Amino acid sequence: MSKINYRVLTSLQRKELERNLVGPFGKMGLSKEGQEFLKELLTTSELVMLSRRVQIARMLLAGATVSRIQTMLHTSPITIASVDRWLEGKFRAYRTVLTPLKRATAHRPYQPYTFNALRRNYPAQSLLLNVLLGDPSKKEID
Repeated sequence: MSKINYRVLTSLQRKELERNLVGPFGKMGLSKEGQEFLKELLTTSELVMLSRRVQIARMLLAGATVSRIQTMLHTSPITIASVDRWLEGKFRAYRTVLTPLKRATAHRPYQPYTFNALRRNYPAQSLLLNVLLGDPSKKEID
């Protein structure tokens, strides 16, 4: 599953991965000592793998598409499907514990024929508009 080389992670990235994995266990009532025990029990590669599965689950709960999750986390659709089955079948109660990512990170479908998208895709043809209206790449995707 993991396409991340855990050996090159910074300490900040490792802490973030630990928080992603151990945080929901704290919400379920696991004490601080239990959380520390869980962190010590797992190897770094297991921690990365499980934390990425939690990230996939959060993105699925937020409504992100499979392609969006693939591009953001560099994971296979098979892994995403297995996490989705895991959420639907075995761990329905986990949905209440796991807070989804903010809706802003959920993927909005790309609309290639909107005004701003055309300005972005054809900058030479819309040079005058881009000068008058500003840079379309700095605006939110339509």
